[in-house]
Amino acid sequence: MEKRFHEKVSSSLKQWFMEKGITWRKPFLTEAPFLILVFGDVSQPYWLESVWIAVGYLLLAIEELGYGSLTYTPSETGWAAELLNVPKHYRLQAIIPVGKPMDEKGQEERRALKEVCYLDRWGNPFVNPLSSV
Repeated sequence: MEKRFHEKVSSSLKQWFMEKGITWRKPFLTEAPFLILVFGDVSQPYWLESVWIAVGYLLLAIEELGYGSLTYTPSETGWAAELLNVPKHYRLQAIIPVGKPMDEKGQEERRALKEVCYLDRWGNPFVNPLSSV
C-alpha cells in the first residue's frame, strides 16, 4: 500500500521524500514488538478531535513507561477495518508502533513561551501577565 502511495504522488513530493530519506519501507512498523491501531467512531460528535486527544495522552503514557513510539497515519486504511472486522462507522486514524528505543533520546530543551505562543496575531509575542507575580 505504501509503495502504491509513493508511486502516485506528485514529482515535487517525490523529490521532498528523497531529500528527507523517506521511502515506502516502514521498518518502524514491521520491526516493532507491537502496534496499536487507533480507530475513531465517525458517528460521534467531535470524534476526530477526541481521537487525537486520546492519541496524545497515549503517547505520553508510552514514553512515561520508558518505551518509544510515534504516530503513523497510513494513506490507505480499508485493509485494517477488513482484517480486524471493524464496524463500518469506525475509521483508522493512526498506527502507533511501540518498543524499546534504539538509542537514548535526550530531553529536548523547552522553547520559550514567547517563541511558540502569540497574542492577538501571529508573530506578536505573548507576554505572560503572571510571570511578574
